[in-house]
Amino acid sequence: MIFGSFTVTDEIVPDVNVFHPRDGFGELSIHEITCPGFRGGFLIHPGLPYNESDFYYYDKSGDILILLSGIFYNKTELSRQLGYEEGITDPELAARLFLSEGPLFAERLNGDF
Repeated sequence: MIFGSFTVTDEIVPDVNVFHPRDGFGELSIHEITCPGFRGGFLIHPGLPYNESDFYYYDKSGDILILLSGIFYNKTELSRQLGYEEGITDPELAARLFLSEGPLFAERLNGDF
């Protein structure tokens, strides 16, 4: 699950106490994210074969934050076509494609997201 608050300014969104609910998150692991214009995070179950980089990518120089819940089935094919290194994560691929092609990059994706 991805959650958070956005703002149109470069200010850090104030803490709205969403990170530590009274009842906790059970077995889920919380990953907090704070950057200009966004404060939030995502939850991962420790039994799943995912880590933080499978959900989150932030490029300060490109001024882009990607939070992704899903998977790109054609990641390997797109990475080869575009000359990206093997092992690029889905969120980083989305960021690079967006920065080079704009919003229509999504038409090239095949996946569950």
